[in-house]
Order: sequence, then structure tokens, then C-alpha cells
Amino acid sequence: MNEWFALTEPWWHFAVRGVLTYLGLLVLMRLAGKRSFGEMSAFDVLVLVLAGGTLRTAIIGDDHTYLGAFIGVAAILTTKVEMEHRLHTPNDPSGPRLDPSWRGY
Repeated sequence: MNEWFALTEPWWHFAVRGVLTYLGLLVLMRLAGKRSFGEMSAFDVLVLVLAGGTLRTAIIGDDHTYLGAFIGVAAILTTKVEMEHRLHTPNDPSGPRLDPSWRGY
């Protein structure tokens, strides 16, 4: 059971890789012109699933522990929540901090 949690690299490697992978895929999806899930065809969803499987290695590398995968997913979700917060801050007198075209709707 210890092998499930014994990381092969420092924990922050998984966090940084998760964040960079999320941001990279977000940029690629925006460049492809996809702004929301509703705009995707079955082919687009298939490509996204295959990209996720391929990017698994980018996030956790050769590590096969559950903890490494959960750290990577936690970093992705934290990045998503932080970006949503920065994009959807109501009544901010300075305006949006990021371009509204990055919103998912």
C-alpha cells in the first residue's frame, strides 16, 4: 500500500505540470475556436479525450502512484477555479483582469 503514495518526484513537480498542461490545452482549444462544450462535435470530444490520455504523461511522468495523479488533478482544478474567479469578479472597478474571450461561454 505504501507504493501507492511514495512519490518518485517532489510533489510540486506534479502541481506545476498539471497547471502548465491545463493552460497549454486551454490555449490550444481557444486557438481551435472551441469556446464551449456545446460547440464540440463528437469528433472534437474524441480528440479531447485522446489528448487527455496523451497529456497524462506530461502531468505525472513515469510516476504510477495515486498521490501523484491526485496532486496533478488538484492543481488543474485549483487553476480552473482561480481563472474563473479572475474572469468573473463582479463589480470590479478595474475591469476584467483577463480578456473575456477566454470565458467558456
